[in-house]
Amino acid sequence: MIIADSWIWIEYFRGTDYGGILDKYLRSSQVVTPNIVLLEIAGKYIREGQSSNLVRTRLLFIVTRS
Repeated sequence: MIIADSWIWIEYFRGTDYGGILDKYLRSSQVVTPNIVLLEIAGKYIREGQSSNLVRTRLLFIVTRS
């Protein structure tokens, strides 16, 4: 089991090589994401002016995968 922080989730959504590391864990083992990470990610995207639909979709993805 691993604990995913906001940085790795952001890299995952950006499609970077670092995000690919998380992808491997999502496929093969259990990933845990603390609630505070959800708040950090939402805050980042809101500050960047991302749509509320995108923020909601990504947070739902994280919750269902971890």
